[in-house]
Amino acid sequence: MTTYYSRIPSLHLKGDWLAEAGFDTGASVTVKISEGCLTLIVETDEVRDLRRELYQVKKSMKHIKAGVYDVVNGN
Repeated sequence: MTTYYSRIPSLHLKGDWLAEAGFDTGASVTVKISEGCLTLIVETDEVRDLRRELYQVKKSMKHIKAGVYDVVNGN
């Protein structure tokens, strides 16, 4: 049986230096991308909470938009 692999760029980082820099196991990170450069930023508890709140607001807005669409279209 022939196995085919796709060439997808990947990056795996490990080492005690990550924890020393604030990247604990399970930490959420933000990745900023620019030409030839990746910047990794550990998310604070405040940022994580704001992301959760934003997710909930977006989910609520999706339901509101669907309801408005139904009213406008007589559904």
